[in-house]
Amino acid sequence: MSFGGWTLFWISCSALLIFGSALYFTKSHGAWFGVAGAFVIVWILRRVSNTVRAFVLTAVVACGIVLPFAAVWYWPHAQAALNIPDRSSAASRVTIWRSAIAIGRDYPVFGIGPGSFQAQYLRYQKNYPPYLEWAVPQPHNTYLAFWLQTGALGLVGFVLLLVWFFGALSPSLGYTRGKLRWESMRTITTGETPIPVSAEMTAVMIYILLHGAVDTLYWKNDLAVVFWMLLALAAARSHSLRQESQKL
Repeated sequence: MSFGGWTLFWISCSALLIFGSALYFTKSHGAWFGVAGAFVIVWILRRVSNTVRAFVLTAVVACGIVLPFAAVWYWPHAQAALNIPDRSSAASRVTIWRSAIAIGRDYPVFGIGPGSFQAQYLRYQKNYPPYLEWAVPQPHNTYLAFWLQTGALGLVGFVLLLVWFFGALSPSLGYTRGKLRWESMRTITTGETPIPVSAEMTAVMIYILLHGAVDTLYWKNDLAVVFWMLLALAAARSHSLRQESQKL
């Protein structure tokens, strides 16, 4: 390995140690699950056909949408079976989701508007036992947040953006000319602009969706910027792929 290669190796190891330590000390199970899940799912995506890949990505989105409803429905049974204490982060999530779903049922089409969840959440408290958490500005699920704050149209639009994003990156994650084409730890250069390859962008988006199943990642300014930067990079990557295909 050359001097430059060793330098890159140690920089990568140092970055991995720093980011890994930061991730550990967050004590966030959602973040741990999101990172681990992103690695596993991208590992699967690189080895399957287009049809299976579409099924896997659909399952990721569907699980995030279904999770709050399933958790509310099955929580009493799970709590008894697993001996989960009444006061826990899981119990708090279920309480928030129960109120959020009730709000959604009352405002299914247009929602309640951005920034209104806290007030509505407290207004619905009279229907339930005392909350475990009272300061809850977001419903701790990205899909619920889109539904409640932007209505059904906003939720559909968000899902369609995800469909476009994964569809735009799919050509560089799947089979090309009958052979598996996989690009990792490289950049594709168009002109003078380096464009990250599809694997890394796919992993970051999957992390956002997995962690977003138990938290509201998008509805913060910095995380919303990350989301739209991913979409912009996907558009640039899609354009690069079209140019590559025209040269073949």
